[in-house]
Amino acid sequence: ENLRLLRGKRGMDTTFDQRSQLLNQISLFLEIHEHLRTLDIDFCPLWDKAKDTWTEEEQYLHDVLLTSYAQEPYNKYGTPFKQADKRGATNYYGQIQDAEEQLWEKLLDMIRDFRERKAMFPTRRGKEFTGFPLHFSTTNKELVRKYLM
Repeated sequence: ENLRLLRGKRGMDTTFDQRSQLLNQISLFLEIHEHLRTLDIDFCPLWDKAKDTWTEEEQYLHDVLLTSYAQEPYNKYGTPFKQADKRGATNYYGQIQDAEEQLWEKLLDMIRDFRERKAMFPTRRGKEFTGFPLHFSTTNKELVRKYLM
């Protein structure tokens, strides 16, 4: 809406591509960002591997998605959820650790799907689709325009 109005004031016509494949790719891109924001960065599998052993998905995660989020573990001594309990005998937070590891694997699978479908995404040669999600706590279009300007 905002883009259409801005281009209309400048005398340019705007059309939006509503193909389902394109919308699915953009939706997947937003889902990846949403999913990333729910994960604990200290459980990221990249921190336990040497950089030269990273897969393409892990490299993409580090170079593209984590640039504004984190380039290293957040906690100096690691996450408290990986620590043993007070007795030191068992890992009290084992379920949390397992869940986080599964969610990181799910994120890497989503990145793999996104990168595989990238060939059909209509970008110009030499260009790469990138972006970031914005969240607004209002549905009022005027307030959204104000926030963007």
